[in-house]
Amino acid sequence: ADLRGNQYFFIPKTKEFTRESRWVEYADGGVGHTSGLAVEWQSWLTGRRKEAIPLAEQEAMAARRELLAARARGATLAAERRRFAEEAARREELKAAGVEARGALPPPQATGADQQAPQQRPLKRRSGVDPTAGAGADFEPASWKPGQ
Repeated sequence: ADLRGNQYFFIPKTKEFTRESRWVEYADGGVGHTSGLAVEWQSWLTGRRKEAIPLAEQEAMAARRELLAARARGATLAAERRRFAEEAARREELKAAGVEARGALPPPQATGADQQAPQQRPLKRRSGVDPTAGAGADFEPASWKPGQ
């Protein structure tokens, strides 16, 4: 059984059964897809993992998943705090300039470095390479017209 109460069953390969069989009975009694199961149990069900998952490993993996979820929540919270701080700084800049900001702020203006258009670089041709080389003596570019 896993930490959610699901029951896992296994019939080994014998003379009667030509291959081993593994299945799960869900705790809620429903029949579902294995995508809701832990990755370790999915691996065991498909035969990629030979032994069933011990309870200690299940608990360690559950703790790891919870830690990752907490870190993700913390990263999201930090990003929102950073965004609010940047918006507050922009409001202060606008206030200092004499503009009152209400609601959503306009996007920041581009600086001098951002306003410069990117320069177009000329395409480099490989020296000594003929694009029509090996095409034959009767080759004419764009002469192939299928369906005509």
